[in-house]
Amino acid sequence: MEIFVGFGASETFMTALSRGLLDSCVTACEGAGTVIANSPTLVQGIGSRISGLVETTPIPKLIHRIEGAGGTVLDPVTAALDQGGRGGKGNRDGTQTHRCICGMCTRCQEDA
Repeated sequence: MEIFVGFGASETFMTALSRGLLDSCVTACEGAGTVIANSPTLVQGIGSRISGLVETTPIPKLIHRIEGAGGTVLDPVTAALDQGGRGGKGNRDGTQTHRCICGMCTRCQEDA
């Protein structure tokens, strides 16, 4: 398997948020699904020990903690993973709220 990002993406996102290069990040989180966050600490905490998350189930206590820290859990009922779809829109109702968003993905595919 080819390594697309050899170092921690969450560290890169944390640094970019801290320096004002990004407004928010869309990340996958075990127990919460897709999370939109603009806190460098929250982004690092979510992504620090995660690899290859394909699906998850909601953990209400964790979701409450993320939301208490200012994160948005895209679908707290199902903990769906949708970083490229609704997650890239910026919030639950699909409206764009940030101008510079970054997300983690498992595969990059160029449009033809």
